[in-house]
Formats: sequence, structure tokens, C-alpha cells
Amino acid sequence: MNTLESPSPIEELENQIKKLIKDSKPAEMEQWFRSLLNQIEELENKIDKLIKHEEMEQWFQSLLNGIQIEIDDYPGSLFYKKDGNVFFELYQGSKRTYFYCDYDLVWSVFHNKYKLNYDETQEFIRMMIEQYLKMSNVLPLVYHKQ
Repeated sequence: MNTLESPSPIEELENQIKKLIKDSKPAEMEQWFRSLLNQIEELENKIDKLIKHEEMEQWFQSLLNGIQIEIDDYPGSLFYKKDGNVFFELYQGSKRTYFYCDYDLVWSVFHNKYKLNYDETQEFIRMMIEQYLKMSNVLPLVYHKQ
């Protein structure tokens, strides 16, 4: 670069960084870098959660694809079946509507694969019921086959 030309954007950035390093105290620089690293870590955690949520939602959607609703001999119940298995039972009680989820086929996937606890699994399934089955005020519960 000759003396008559202005510095390129990269050279300007280099100059700014050099000035920042020269004018700053080591403790201030360390604090700034720690803050930056914390912000990066927070963003990575948010991205990981979004990816996990998207993966769980896609799995739940695939579960609903091809599912059939059947009425059985149980009054107030609808059974969601696929490939001969009952994945869900929708039961209309006198005060509340319950959405029972088979532990082995549904609930355990969220617990084992996605590391959700009971409340997190229940809340996620509740959101999926509202979004995909268009039902609100439904309480997801787990059931175990006997």
C-alpha cells in the first residue's frame, strides 16, 4: 500500500484490533474474551435445543403418519393404531380428556433417546397434540402394557 491510498477494510480491522490490544489492559481483554466465549456457548446451547426439538417433532410426525383411529369396546375411548400396535388412547373422562401414550412405543423414546424427564415429555406431547391433532386441554399420560 502506498501512502496516498486508504487502508483496505481488512487492514483497517487489523489496525483496530492492534489498537484495542495496545490500549487495553490484559485483565480487560481476558474479561472481554470470556464474555464472548460465554455468548458463543449460549448460542450453541440454543442451537442444540432447536435441533433436538425439530428432530423430536419430526419423529412424532412420522409416528402420526398412517395412524388409524379405531373405536373399541371401551366407552369414551379412541385408539390410535398403526401396524397392529396401539400407540395412543384418547379417553374422554367426566372432567378431563386424557391422551394415554404407550411407554414402549412412544414415551420411552423421549426419555431414553432425547433425555427428557416426565414433565418435559408430557409438555412436548401436549404441544404436539395441540399442533397436529388440533386438540387443547388434553393431558398426556403414560401407560404400560400388561
